[in-house]
Parts: sequence; C-alpha cells; structure tokens
Amino acid sequence: MNFSVEQRSSSVLPGSGGRILLTLDDVTMNQVMTSLAWNNGEVLVAARSLHSGETLNFSLGGHEYLLRLQRLENHLIGMDYAYFELREASPSRLGVSSLDADIQGLYAAMRAKTGIHFVRNGKNYDVETAIAHLERKRAAAGA
Repeated sequence: MNFSVEQRSSSVLPGSGGRILLTLDDVTMNQVMTSLAWNNGEVLVAARSLHSGETLNFSLGGHEYLLRLQRLENHLIGMDYAYFELREASPSRLGVSSLDADIQGLYAAMRAKTGIHFVRNGKNYDVETAIAHLERKRAAAGA
C-alpha cells in the first residue's frame, strides 16, 4: 500500500484501524524524523531519521511489517510530503501461524486477569475450563 503524509503531522497509519499513528517532523536535507505510536501514545517505533529507501520495521498481530520511505518532496514554499510504502515483510502461510499466535495471546491475557469467569448456559466457569472448552471446539472444527 502506498500513501503520502504531510510533514509536521501525525496521521493514522493506513490499515491499522485507527490504532497506530505515524508522526513526521520537518522534511529537510533529504530526511525526515519518523515514528510510530499506538493511539494511546505508547511508542511502537521510536523516532529516527529516515532517508529515501530506508525502512521502519515493526510487528503487529503476529505479522512483520515494513514501512519504507519511497521519496520526499521538499518545496521552497508550501507543504512538504513524504511518500511511503507499507507492506508485510514475511507473510505467514495462509495466516495460520498468525491466527495461532493471536489465540495463544488471547489465552495468555485471559490467564493474566484475576477474578474473571465465563458463563456458558447459565453456569460459571474458570479461565482454564473456558480455554479447554475453546480448544475442544477448535479441534472439532479441524483447527
């Protein structure tokens, strides 16, 4: 996916569902300070200077991504722009490994919470019982 961003701005990273912000500083001397952060402000990729052809690498949902600076437009008067390419660095085979990683991440998050229970057919179950139930369902579905 190719897109452009104005200098001195923070924009939603295309394809992130509004969760990731791409921030650019001033385009000058064939470089631009570039960073990625979650929409809550937590840093995903710390700010660093990018020149044309350089990349920022990051992981999201079990996938590795490359954000490559294709080129910079630096005008004497008016707005300057950076042109990027965003792509998956190493597509997982049919997304299976990513799905498994996401599910294991969900299980880890469930186990980390205290005092939660799951209700099925009006009956309360603890986390481990709920996970075992989900795994039986996945196995029955051939996952």
